[in-house]
Amino acid sequence: DYPIIEALILHIDRMYKDAQKDQTEEKPAGTILVFLPGWGDIDTLQKRLAQNFDPKRFKILPLHSQVTPQQQQEIFEPAPSGVRKIVLTTNIAEASITVEGTEFVIDSARAKEVSYDPYLKVGTLTTSWISKASAKQRAGRAGRTQGGLCFHLFCRERYNKVDDYLPPELLRSPLEDSALTAKLMLLQMGSNEKVSDFLLKAPDPPEKLAIENSIQLLVELGALTKGEQLTALGEHLTKSPLPPRLAKTVLWAILLGCLDDALSVVAAAGGFFREPWKTAGMEWEEAKELKRNLAKPHNSDHGCLLNAVTGYTDASNQQSFCDRWQLNQTTMRLIRDQQNRLYTECQENKTDSFANRHRGNFQLLTAVLCAGIFPNIARRRGGSDFYEAQNGKVEARLHGSTAYVPEKPDEWVFFQELSQMESTYRLKLVSPVTPLQMLLLGGQGPLQKEMTPGKGNGKGGVVVSMLDGWVKFRTDESTADQVQKVRNSLQAAFQSFCASPDQIPNTATLQMLDQAVAVLSDASGPSGGAMKRAASWPAEDRGAPAQRTWSGKGSWKGNGNGFKGGWKGGKGKGGKGGKGG
Repeated sequence: DYPIIEALILHIDRMYKDAQKDQTEEKPAGTILVFLPGWGDIDTLQKRLAQNFDPKRFKILPLHSQVTPQQQQEIFEPAPSGVRKIVLTTNIAEASITVEGTEFVIDSARAKEVSYDPYLKVGTLTTSWISKASAKQRAGRAGRTQGGLCFHLFCRERYNKVDDYLPPELLRSPLEDSALTAKLMLLQMGSNEKVSDFLLKAPDPPEKLAIENSIQLLVELGALTKGEQLTALGEHLTKSPLPPRLAKTVLWAILLGCLDDALSVVAAAGGFFREPWKTAGMEWEEAKELKRNLAKPHNSDHGCLLNAVTGYTDASNQQSFCDRWQLNQTTMRLIRDQQNRLYTECQENKTDSFANRHRGNFQLLTAVLCAGIFPNIARRRGGSDFYEAQNGKVEARLHGSTAYVPEKPDEWVFFQELSQMESTYRLKLVSPVTPLQMLLLGGQGPLQKEMTPGKGNGKGGVVVSMLDGWVKFRTDESTADQVQKVRNSLQAAFQSFCASPDQIPNTATLQMLDQAVAVLSDASGPSGGAMKRAASWPAEDRGAPAQRTWSGKGSWKGNGNGFKGGWKGGKGKGGKGGKGG
């Protein structure tokens, strides 16, 4: 549509010149507001117009969250005499913002719309036709403060086929939050009705599969039982302002002692604000390198956010810090305020000597984030750029904005967002995770164990698996049993903490937790790390885990530090790939 838009702008300008011939007073050239689907379209058209149009007669301005506040302010300032403003924007200008002096609107009739694919459990961001209501709203931007004219770039036949309104959000997004809210409301009403049945009574009910997906996720998180009863964790999640996954992350962070670090990341990555980076106009490689340097020594998007928030908080000159790392200071201030707000709203025991006793342990923070975000994990396919996600059903690549760079074949990562952008799937907010961190903290319930025969006269081993066998690792039977015992102890302590969150666990449980922290932190990098540390687990005491002994004798097969994870791969649900390891 770019040539059409360019031709329309020239046509509007010729109309203005012709009209001026019959006027005794010169009329200011009206602003042209151009609606485009997204930032990529704005950037492309801006470069095209800058190349083809005279800058003395046309002032081309982008209106988008990625441009600096100074550039945004220019949009609301009057243009010099004889200069016409051309504002390139998205649907943000449909209702949220009024650009004074707008006389003409060019509507591409397209927008980036978020939807949800219940079959792949993936959010999609695709360019689609706008609704009739949006077309009417965009037309209303022309002549809001004076007479105006709107050009829609679609035919009458197409207009008659589009929806009257944008579908309700209930049909376009995952339903975990809605399901939890519905469950709480049903309990308050004294109703025993199932959440799945209740949501189907909505005026525009979501697909049954989408509801089933949300219930399944809440069961995996431990918020609901399989019978859809609210657990102690579920009650907590209903009271939190955070999405369920991040609310669970905060609970684990308090229990394991890295609350401040977790809140720094959650406040920045929780979807409260737009990303804080001011990388518009920078080359892609330059922007990526900037984030990589900020993230050091971590190779992680979450490490990058942690360094951004803590660096901003600790900086003596916060403006200088933001300028150095291309951060929007207003957004950083909002993130910092949100972090303080989340801390204040935490109803759990957040005594610093308990909730922050392991502050600064980034490996622990990674484990805690994975515990909440699980099962959002993916595995790199060999040394390629592709990752297998959603139990091997989806092949995705990293989002272009990531600070994370793959370093090892068959590396496991967790991610906060998997979205479909046009025809490709992208992982966003990605960090590597070790197999031990997944096995000890990921998901609910016991691990699956399966004995495997040895080669020739060799001794057999055990395959430990999760997510219906999609995630598999090989080890010996003794180590598999020890991992299961530690996992059970951690889950018991977590459930006990959810039931009494204002209480600090007893001494025996704290000792067990701190020994588990040492094991989780000993997993040196994405290659895994063996459990080398001998630790005796305290005896049962007021609900504390029973006597455990971590001998450290069992090691995980593979190279690296004794554990690299034997990936069983492509037979059955595991998807593609070889043995790995």
